[in-house]
Amino acid sequence: MLLFVKQSAILFFLLIGLFSCQQNYGNKLESNELDLYYTRIEDENFARQVGNYWKNNNFLNDQKQSLQLDFIENTYYLKLISKDTSSLKNMSFEERNILITLQNDLRKEIFPKHNFNLVLCDNQFKPLYDINN
Repeated sequence: MLLFVKQSAILFFLLIGLFSCQQNYGNKLESNELDLYYTRIEDENFARQVGNYWKNNNFLNDQKQSLQLDFIENTYYLKLISKDTSSLKNMSFEERNILITLQNDLRKEIFPKHNFNLVLCDNQFKPLYDINN
């Protein structure tokens, strides 16, 4: 019996360790092509609208993508993961212009009454490049 208790305790602590190592990016909407995280439960509707926008504008492809909708100091941020972080420093005018156009369209379609910015991030949603600066 004591052996069973020890084994159960070890298993319990291993499970706690596994769960604590996982990143929490917020609530999640999931499909085969897209994981869309949102940090505030009250923003689920905005997150669904972003997901629909992504689908309706053919931004989905055969490789699964992850986005995060965050809200910080009265501003919504849609965080996109950049695959090649080294090229961000050398982003061309045309590439930046495409992102600004995307940001403006999302602002008009989904966030017309709110501050909204698009941000390029690493694979843990840490901001790397703000297209507005």
